[in-house]
Amino acid sequence: MTDSLAYLAKKLVNPFVGKDHKEMNDLIDSFMEKTKIDEIYSEHIRKGAFLAQDSDAFDDLRDDGLQLKQEERAALIMEDPKRGNKWNQPWILYALVGCCSLGAAVQGWDEGKTEKFEAAFSSLCRLRHTRLQAARDLFLMDHLLDNEEKIKQNHNSVESTY
Repeated sequence: MTDSLAYLAKKLVNPFVGKDHKEMNDLIDSFMEKTKIDEIYSEHIRKGAFLAQDSDAFDDLRDDGLQLKQEERAALIMEDPKRGNKWNQPWILYALVGCCSLGAAVQGWDEGKTEKFEAAFSSLCRLRHTRLQAARDLFLMDHLLDNEEKIKQNHNSVESTY
């Protein structure tokens, strides 16, 4: 695989690869403005975004002052297949996966409603062990859905040309 293909593959798996601290902060600020999530969750969203970029983001002391609480570290260790038990999740998460799979087949995700972000974050908080995990997941899902929409638009413009 060439270097450019390897980089593209990494970007598809993790769209935040290669972004510097300022770019990540800009993305986080834009996300907070777009979603209108209550400012009291700002620290969780910020930490979650940096974890979405790099799961080892908090292994060393950071310059920006963000630090994980002990309970957040413990929850992240439980997710790690080498150090924890990835199957040790709240039971409702498994039920939700089944329900969402059926719902997605019928209707899909409504991306047009910004007021749903707060409800989605609240739901994710109930599904994960910590708010940090919920914030990371919501930030990553939003970014991946935005990228998917851009890909669809580009694909449709190419199809309409031919």
